[in-house]
Amino acid sequence: MNNESSSTQHNHMYSNMIEHICQNQTITTGYSWSKLSKTDKLVLLKKYARLYCNDETTFIRLCVFLEECLNKHKFSKTKDVVYSKDTQSILSIPGLLVQPTGEFSLKNTDKNHVSTLKNLHSRSHRVS
Repeated sequence: MNNESSSTQHNHMYSNMIEHICQNQTITTGYSWSKLSKTDKLVLLKKYARLYCNDETTFIRLCVFLEECLNKHKFSKTKDVVYSKDTQSILSIPGLLVQPTGEFSLKNTDKNHVSTLKNLHSRSHRVS
């Protein structure tokens, strides 16, 4: 009888520890996209690729493309990826395009691009 009660106490204590760890895990994973580690971003990108692609070859090509983009810091800003902290998943990647050839590309969504031609002065040509 004493052995059963100590076993029940141990199980109750163990379940409390697991619940505490799970609560702490949800607190630490509630970060915004820019605060996530590279490994977490890669896992989330692969989950998004799984939802986005229908067949295995497209999935593999998209995973390789997204990993290259992550290594080139194309997904470093919060606006580059629509990420939900609540569900901890990627909702969309605004600039992701599929070319007619089946290749993937990222469209530049930065609106602060200024044409260099506007900044150059016009030269008057002298005729001698």
